[in-house]
Amino acid sequence: MGSRLYPVLLALSLTSRLVFAAASPEDPAVLNNLGSRLYAEGRYREAEAPLSRAMELWSEQQPAELEAALHNLAAVYRLEGRYAEALPLYQRAIRMRETRVGPADLGLLLPLNGLALLYIDMGDVRQSKSAADRAVSIAEMHRSEQTPDAASDFSALGSILAVQSRYSEAKLWIGRALSLRNRLFGPESAESASTWMDLALVCRRERRFDDASRAYRQALQIYRQAEDGSSAATALSGLASLLLTRHRYSEAGDFFEEAIATLEKGASPGLPEAGHLKAELADVRAAQKRTAEAVKLYREALGILEPAFGAESPRLLPVLESYAKALRAQQDYAGAASIDVRTMRIRVRQTLGRASASS
Repeated sequence: MGSRLYPVLLALSLTSRLVFAAASPEDPAVLNNLGSRLYAEGRYREAEAPLSRAMELWSEQQPAELEAALHNLAAVYRLEGRYAEALPLYQRAIRMRETRVGPADLGLLLPLNGLALLYIDMGDVRQSKSAADRAVSIAEMHRSEQTPDAASDFSALGSILAVQSRYSEAKLWIGRALSLRNRLFGPESAESASTWMDLALVCRRERRFDDASRAYRQALQIYRQAEDGSSAATALSGLASLLLTRHRYSEAGDFFEEAIATLEKGASPGLPEAGHLKAELADVRAAQKRTAEAVKLYREALGILEPAFGAESPRLLPVLESYAKALRAQQDYAGAASIDVRTMRIRVRQTLGRASASS
């Protein structure tokens, strides 16, 4: 269930370097900024148009900034499940960056990490490993680099290696990122907290739940001190998911409720994160046989996630499937059947998209 958070929490880290400028509305830098801001706010469907227009305008001159628009639009398409459209954008961004800075520049990790994630979503393990292997070889050449960008790249690379079950390598790169960020920003910084979150995800995938809990709590302490409600909610959600894995439903529900309240207190109830949290709390209530509450929460979650990802996004599948199961538990068989039809339609579209991207 925590995996529903993951795609969202990792994409933000891969689009953090943006192009900023102040100019006319048709200035591609302004459009790229607008699209990137909408993306960061979870308004993915709205982000598509300005990012697409920025790419069109920059394509006329082929400046270095075009790489940012290509990467950001590819990230939006990936989240929407539009793999056939995302793949050539990532590949073009990589080719452009190779031409501009050479094949061994650390800046290549950004689009390579995005490409590795896309292949994971497409179910192409071999290609994902190939992209990650290349990113590792480049990172090795820069392992002594002491910059904030290097720390971000190392941590993101570690997260992707963890998804590929390459845990030893993942912890190595995340450990480097943590040491570097502690040195650059201090151990109580938001940057260090973010790296603790990445480490928690690796420990969690390894089923080292006590270590994962300690990492989440370390991050949570930092976020609370900084009064960063959105990030604190993510850490609370991670702790709740760990408890859910251990079937400690009451405690998990308490943490999810606290996470939702933290987001709402920060005036962020419409973020996709809030939708994910409601869906996970619904999972808890369903496990507790509190079916009416679960159905209500699934509906609320979809009301947040559908506008963000699109009604046909494969990102909705886990919520839709759980929602249909809860409806059946309520003996609402007609409602469950309508959700099943919708789920099947998304799966067919997803399969066709993967086939198109692979051809």
